[in-house]
Amino acid sequence: MAKGIYFGVGGAARKVSKLYYGVGGVARKVKKGYIGVNGVARLFFNSAPEKVASVTPLSVASAGTSVAFTGAYAVVANGSDNNGYPTKSVDAYNASLVKVAAPAYDTKYRSGITPASIGGYACFYGGVWTDTSSNYASMIRYDPSLIRTIAATSLAKGGMAVARNTTYTVFIGGSTYNGVTQRTADTVAENFLTQTLPDVSANDIWQRDTMVASTPNYAVFSKDPFNVAYDNARVQVAFSSPGNKQGIGATLKNYILLAGGIMSNAITNQVAAYDYNLTRIATTTLNIPLRYSSSVSRDDYAIIAGGQYGSGQIDLTGEACYFDTFLVRDTLPSLITNMYGAGTFSIGDYAVFAGGRHPTLGVTANVEAYKF
Repeated sequence: MAKGIYFGVGGAARKVSKLYYGVGGVARKVKKGYIGVNGVARLFFNSAPEKVASVTPLSVASAGTSVAFTGAYAVVANGSDNNGYPTKSVDAYNASLVKVAAPAYDTKYRSGITPASIGGYACFYGGVWTDTSSNYASMIRYDPSLIRTIAATSLAKGGMAVARNTTYTVFIGGSTYNGVTQRTADTVAENFLTQTLPDVSANDIWQRDTMVASTPNYAVFSKDPFNVAYDNARVQVAFSSPGNKQGIGATLKNYILLAGGIMSNAITNQVAAYDYNLTRIATTTLNIPLRYSSSVSRDDYAIIAGGQYGSGQIDLTGEACYFDTFLVRDTLPSLITNMYGAGTFSIGDYAVFAGGRHPTLGVTANVEAYKF
C-alpha cells in the first residue's frame, strides 16, 4: 500500500513528494518516515519511486526498441523479434501511460535506427534496410498529433550513439549496412539543420557499447578510452575516463552517472559521478556488477534496471535500483523479466521500461513502470 503525506490545496488533497529536515544548517532529504503504533514502527512516508501494478504491453514483443518524444507522447518504435529481425511496430504512450495508436514508421524493415527528440518531434534517424542491404538516408518523424512524415537526412547509417545539450542533438559513430564502422560526428539543431563535425575517434563507437548522458552544458559520450563531450558551441571537450565501456549513462539534476559495464576485462559495479562541468566528484557502486543495463533519468532520480551480471548468456537480472541527488543508492522492486535491451523513457510521473530480451525466454512485450 502506498504511503504518503497529504495537504489541502483549494479543497483537493495533494501528495507531498519531498520532505526535508535541517542538519547543521543543511537541508537533508527524508527518504522514509515512520510513526509508532502500539510499539511498532509503521511507515507513513516514502519518497522512493513505487512500482506500478500493470501497464498496457507493447503491440509486438521486441527488444532494443527506440524511444523519442513529441511532448505529449513517448513514441516506442522498431525493436527486434525473437530471431533478431526488426519489426515495424510503433506504440505511443501519453503522460498517464495510456497507449494510443501510431502509424507504422516505415513500409520496410529497418534495423539500427537512432531516436532523438528534436523541435517537438519524435525522430528516428537512418538505419539499414534489411531487405535491400542498403543504408536508409531518411528520417521518420512524428509530430505532437502523431502524424508521420519522412524527411531526407545525411545520417545514412545505423546504430549511432546520441546525446544532447541545450542547443544541439549530437550523433556519433555507427556503421553502414556492410558493417563498415563510421567515425563521423554530426549535430542537429532544433530547426533540423545538420552540421558535420571532425571524425570522433579511431575507436568504434556503437549505440549499445557507448554510455551517453545529456546535460544543459554537454552531450556526453564515454566508451573507454574514448571520452568526449560536445558543448553548445559544438566544441569537443575531453574528460577523465571512468575506465569502463558497455555500461549505462544517466543524468541527475546536478550530476551525470556512468555506471557498470566492462572494466579490466571484468563486469564492474562501479558508478562514476561527474558534475555538469565534467569534473569527476565521486565514485559509488551498483548493487551488483552489471553491463547492458537500462536507465531512466529524471531530475531527482536515476533508475538503473536489468542487464547482464555474468559471462553466460542467461546470466541476466531484472534487479533495479535508483540514485538520488545526494548520490545515495536504494533498491527498487525488480522488473518481472530478467533481461537487457529495454526501451526506456520518463513521461508524466513515470519511469518506464518497455520490452527487452532474454536469450532463452525470448523477447517480451512487457511494459513496466515506476511512479514518482
